[in-house]
Amino acid sequence: MTESVPDVAVETIIYKRRTHKQKRADLLAAFPAEDVHRELTEIGAYPVR
Repeated sequence: MTESVPDVAVETIIYKRRTHKQKRADLLAAFPAEDVHRELTEIGAYPVR
């Protein structure tokens, strides 16, 4: 007494991940660029956390 097992169908799902690079670049382009120059001081001038 053997039962016939039906063949298992294999389904392949393909998808592409969305990239948010363009959205991030557009958001950052809305703000003006700013150069910040800091002068390094001696060690011990600020407490270490």
